[in-house]
Formats: sequence, C-alpha cells, structure tokens
Amino acid sequence: MITIARCGGLAALAALTMLGACRGPESVSSPEVPPSHEATSAHEDRSGRIVLGVRMGPPGRALSEALHVDPDATTIINNVAPDTPAARSGLERWDLVTAVNGSEDASPAALRSARDRGLPGDVLVLEVLRRGRLETVEIVLAEADPD
Repeated sequence: MITIARCGGLAALAALTMLGACRGPESVSSPEVPPSHEATSAHEDRSGRIVLGVRMGPPGRALSEALHVDPDATTIINNVAPDTPAARSGLERWDLVTAVNGSEDASPAALRSARDRGLPGDVLVLEVLRRGRLETVEIVLAEADPD
C-alpha cells in the first residue's frame, strides 16, 4: 500500500522518492508489489544454491514515465534483507537497476538469470539509479543458507 503525505500524486511520489526528495517514514509506507513480479525473501530467494537477498519487481508505468526509463528493462529493489550478499554490497531499498553485467536489460528476469548463471564468489555488477545519481554496485554471489 502506498500512502502519500507530503509529495502529492503517485507519479510525483515515485519520482521524488527515487530522486531522494521525498523522505521520512511519514511519506511512504510499505509499497504494494504484485506477488507475481517479486523475488522472494532472503530465505526463499534461491535458484539452486545462489542467493541475493532482495525483493524486486518492475518499476511500474508511473515511475518509469517520471524517470524516462523502460519499465520492461529495469528493476526496482523493494527490500534488501540484512546479512545477505545484496546488503553487504550496499544495494538499497528503492534502487532502480538499469544494467546487469553491462547489459541494458535489467528486468527482474534478467537479474534472476544473471544470478542463476553465477557461482559462489562471482561478482554481479549492477548499475543503479539512486537519489538521482547512477552508481555501480558489485554483489559477490554466495550460497544460500541450507536452513
């Protein structure tokens, strides 16, 4: 569920949140992400044995239009579980992934595919839009806990 307090309008909220202009717990409560588009929790985010530790999905049309990105080729990070490869890399909630290992296809499917092809110790290189700036995040892939 998205709640709007100070930013005015869903598209404005999404864009301002991504750009870092709309801050504070009073601005956004837990976002609604269609379950079919989200990766699972850190304990379920497994493809064989590799774990990232994120919930992710497509950014949606409003955010994509506000930021002028392709909604079918980008991924929004909705949550980063603590003590996971994603958390250790510095990946943050609300990062917008725009490239995966140099490929401009940064869709959730492309991100999962890159994870699935990796081995423990491999580095997954993401380009992310964070608070209006492009940054590089390097995630060292690791095996999922057997628990």
